[in-house]
Amino acid sequence: MNIGRLLKKIRTEKGFSLSTVAEAVNLTPSSLSQIENCKISPSISSLSDILNFYRIPMSEFFKQIEHKDLLIVKFADIESLKTNNMGVSINLLASNLENNVLESYSVIFSPGSSLEIKKLPDELNGERFLYILNGSVEININEKIFLLKEKDSLNYKSYYKCLINNTGSTEAEVFINGLPPVL
Repeated sequence: MNIGRLLKKIRTEKGFSLSTVAEAVNLTPSSLSQIENCKISPSISSLSDILNFYRIPMSEFFKQIEHKDLLIVKFADIESLKTNNMGVSINLLASNLENNVLESYSVIFSPGSSLEIKKLPDELNGERFLYILNGSVEININEKIFLLKEKDSLNYKSYYKCLINNTGSTEAEVFINGLPPVL
């Protein structure tokens, strides 16, 4: 992400008009617009004034600049989460995207293992998606039990508690995707 685009994003998220910010930092609306549209670069002084107006430390701003809008994770670079659940391996598929709210996991279940996906408050109105990559699992959601096999999927609201059990005799792998994050 570049400086201008991030400044524009911050301004619009905070609900300020171009002219309000420009006046507060002694710029013309045209100059601020050119900065936000990457036509000109701000001076260090102007950038400092804009960030002070937004109450954002310069160091925090540049940390955001370093974040990515696109993330590719090669198989060899997949991060695994440690879990207390014996027989469950959780692999993060792409979780380092800037301000991401969507989390994706590959979860491998040994026979007899289980994992509970946290229930979130009703007002969040998030969703969860499960896709069975291989094997079969038993899903207990909203006090209903479903047996899902390879290539089956389930989409549900995140305000339901969900328990995934591998009741079979072979390993199962499930792709889990959710908004907000699921684990």
